[in-house]
Amino acid sequence: MTDGGYDAGYRACPSFWGSQPSSLVLSLESQIPSFEGLRILDVGCGEGKNALYLARKGALVNAYDVSDIAIDHALAAREALQVKDVNFYVGDAMAENFPSESFDVVIAYGLLHCLADEQSIREVSKHLIRMTRKGGYLVVCAFNSRLQDLAAAHPGFYPTTLRHQVYVDIFKNLQILEAHDRDLHETHPHNGIAHTHSMTRILGMRQTIEPK
Repeated sequence: MTDGGYDAGYRACPSFWGSQPSSLVLSLESQIPSFEGLRILDVGCGEGKNALYLARKGALVNAYDVSDIAIDHALAAREALQVKDVNFYVGDAMAENFPSESFDVVIAYGLLHCLADEQSIREVSKHLIRMTRKGGYLVVCAFNSRLQDLAAAHPGFYPTTLRHQVYVDIFKNLQILEAHDRDLHETHPHNGIAHTHSMTRILGMRQTIEPK
C-alpha cells in the first residue's frame, strides 16, 4: 500500500484536507437518525475530518492511517476540538483482524486506489463488508479509471484505478443507496496545482439477509 504521495502535503499544511466532512458521510445523516453509540471504523482516515465529525455526533470511532504525519494532525485536531470517543492509530486496520460485523459503519475514503492491484482491492473490499454488521453502512470513495490528472499535482503517484462498474460489481451484494461516477476538481494547498480526478462514490447498506 502507498501513502498516495500525500505526506509532502501533510508536512506543508496542518489541515491538508480541510475540516468539513466528506459528501457521503453527510449522506449518512439521511439514513441514520442518530449516531449516538454507533461503532464506526474509518480506514485511511487521513487527518481525521470524517472521524471527528462523527465522534462529535456521539459515535465511537476507531480511525487508521498509514501516515504518522496525518495522524499527528488528527490528534492535534482532536485536542483542539476536545472530542472524545475517537481513537487514532498509525497502521493498517486490515491487520487488526476485527471480528465479523464489528462496526455499524465502515468508511474507506481514498483508500482502495492506494492498494497494489485489483486483487488487493477485491480482498480488502471483502474485509470491509465482513466487518460491517448486517443492516450497517459502508462508505467507499476511490479514484476510478475514467480520468486521472496526476502528472503535475501528484508526481510519482501511480494509483490502481478500476472502472466504476467494477466497483459497483464488487459491492453488488450491498443494498446500494448511492453510486456515483463524478469528477472531483481540486487544488491542493501545498502546491496550488488545479487538477481533476474521476471518483467512484458508493454508499451501501449490508443486507440483513445475504444474497446467495
